[in-house]
Amino acid sequence: MRSMLNVGRIAMILVLALPAGALAQYSTTTTTPSGTQPAAPAPLLVVPGLGVGQWTLDGKLAEYIWVMGDTIVSELRPSGTDPAFRQQLDEKSWSSPRIFAVYPPASNVVWALGTAEPGARTIDHVGVGSTEQQLTAAYADPPTVLELPLRTRTLIYDNRGIAFEFEYAPATGQYSPTAGRVFVFRPGQARAIWRLP
Repeated sequence: MRSMLNVGRIAMILVLALPAGALAQYSTTTTTPSGTQPAAPAPLLVVPGLGVGQWTLDGKLAEYIWVMGDTIVSELRPSGTDPAFRQQLDEKSWSSPRIFAVYPPASNVVWALGTAEPGARTIDHVGVGSTEQQLTAAYADPPTVLELPLRTRTLIYDNRGIAFEFEYAPATGQYSPTAGRVFVFRPGQARAIWRLP
């Protein structure tokens, strides 16, 4: 029985990890024997209301931990979640790629997925690194803006299932000019995820 479980785990790792690993081999700047440079890996595609890259809201937290490990990056808040999220939610983060899962602690269901991967974009060409002007040009003015003094400013498009977070920069006393994280969630669920008034 144990050997069957191991075979199953290896097969799952191959199915889930090989496509990402295959792309990683092209991320170096070395040239091929013909003298041409290999193509850079495609950036993560952010799909509002659905997912980020190969990670979707339909996936279970246990599956993500099994594939990417239970190691969380050091920037996870001591309370377990970002202050912008509701207190009953936890946040787990991975560093490669920079993926964030927001979930209720007693559940295996992912309520929101986020990324801080440079170049992560929607089909509308906005995402991590986009300015607020680029976001409003693509999606109009956000219906909801959550601003936490000295922390973050989040533009939330609840009807689309996407949110863009801008970090506060203490050195300048202003919010970053570009989005540092992008989150996707099921449309209409913003109030269950963020601490909205």
